[in-house]
Amino acid sequence: MKKMSVPVLSLFLLCFSLSLSAQTETVQNPPAYASLVFKEDPGSYAIYKDTRFGETAYIGLCAIGGNELALRLYIPSTRTELLLLHTFYTSVNSSSPSQPVIEPGTITLIRGDFASNDATKHFLPMIYGWMNAWLHSRAQFDDMPEYIFTEDGAYNFQYWIPVLQMKKTDGITLVTAGVTSSAVDPVFFEYSGEGTVVPGPLVALKASEARTVKIDGLSIPLDGNWTLSPEGGYRIAKVTSRDAYVTVETMDMNAAGKTDTFDLIKQFILYSGAILEPDALRIFVSNEYPCLYLQTRSPKTHQVQVQYMMFIPRSQSSLSVVTLGTWLSVYDGNKDFFDSILF
Repeated sequence: MKKMSVPVLSLFLLCFSLSLSAQTETVQNPPAYASLVFKEDPGSYAIYKDTRFGETAYIGLCAIGGNELALRLYIPSTRTELLLLHTFYTSVNSSSPSQPVIEPGTITLIRGDFASNDATKHFLPMIYGWMNAWLHSRAQFDDMPEYIFTEDGAYNFQYWIPVLQMKKTDGITLVTAGVTSSAVDPVFFEYSGEGTVVPGPLVALKASEARTVKIDGLSIPLDGNWTLSPEGGYRIAKVTSRDAYVTVETMDMNAAGKTDTFDLIKQFILYSGAILEPDALRIFVSNEYPCLYLQTRSPKTHQVQVQYMMFIPRSQSSLSVVTLGTWLSVYDGNKDFFDSILF
């Protein structure tokens, strides 16, 4: 079934314009195999932290397009790295025809050595195990945005997470996710750990005279601490030029190609442009409106910002996104002040 071929990077070059030397092992696609297409924007990625064996390792999965993924293993203590491209197929499970199984396709090794240590040797079998758990259980997303799967381990899956939608499994936890800006984006291809958070500014806020302002036709209770922002919306600027802000963005869902609010929420999460802190993320409903709370860290300053987003229908096809954002340090010191605006 297998044969060796010369290095093949054409699809990766087409998607990312990245020139890399590689070793390639090709597995032909028998007629019984079906391509496992990952329905993600190219560049969508998830990175996990593995602490099971006393030595921290980071595992990244990035959608390239179609049935191909970029897979990366990095161990900071030894600077061990594997980076490869991998295509995937499924075949029918003879003992359970309703449950297809993962079939490895083309493997293109970009950096590293599969035989360098135990972690690299077990890397692909571990990925295949994750993929089979996801493949056998993903139909549950038809009824719920999050579920637990307990065959061959305990898996937590959440709909917004790229590639496999896996949040965590035994000893392995999602540490960040997003979309790369290029084939050399260090946010995925050079990820080496969470880094140290830098404290944000401190601002003490006291409630001022009550008032209601209108932004894009929506009434929002913003007291005298808030001033009209040149960029639109309102802001507080006592210590920095924007200690906090409130904006409203109204969009036509049809024009945006979105038919579901929760698909839009996923887009806001992954395209934040900063380093996502997934443990803090919450998707909930308030006053019958879907809401999102997330924390992101600047890749330059490593300060953490928080954002509340409320998704408010305006017509049959239009929707407004009300965003309240501030530094985590400012939010923690004035939680009641900020929470009273939206909730």
